Amino acid sequence: INAEYGEFVLRRWLMSVNIENFSNTRTLSSPRSVDACNKLGILPSELIYRPMESFKETGANNEDWAIKMRFDRSEAKRKESISMVKRARRSSSSPGGRSTAR
Repeated sequence: INAEYGEFVLRRWLMSVNIENFSNTRTLSSPRSVDACNKLGILPSELIYRPMESFKETGANNEDWAIKMRFDRSEAKRKESISMVKRARRSSSSPGGRSTAR
């Protein structure tokens, strides 16, 4: 591999967000991670962290305990979804379970 091509591949990898280098603030963009989400019926945007303040709702109970309850429920679901996507992506990357998406 020539140095220019190697640098190109490294830049592409650094720009691509997969479930393994996911930082909670950017949407997944790697084909295998997005494919894993699709197979599970999970939108990549559902994996992005939401601060507690974002759970205030118009016309809803916005007492601190209610906001925290909505946040906790959402955060637990988000973390479980991340775990599911990681498992699905790893199984599609393993020999014999190789995904056609790259």
